Parts: sequence; C-alpha cells; structure tokens
Amino acid sequence: MTDRTVDHHLIFMTTAMSILPLSLVLPFRRRRPVRGIARTGVKG
Repeated sequence: MTDRTVDHHLIFMTTAMSILPLSLVLPFRRRRPVRGIARTGVKG
C-alpha cells in the first residue's frame, strides 16, 4: 500500500462545480446566434 490516496468525492465535487454554471447559462445563450443569423438573412 502507498501513502497516496485519491479523494474521489473532492474530484466529483470540483467537476460538478465547474460544469454547473455552464449547464445553467448555455441554454439561454443558445437562442441568440440563431436569431442573429435569421435577422441578417444569411443565405446558405
């Protein structure tokens, strides 16, 4: 056995804390690019 241990709960919590703000903001920011493209009339 070694002295080093991995605190899985800390890794999970840090990951959750870093993903949470993105998951709350992105759904609201997603509509704007579509509106901008629709307004300018970009033809593809």
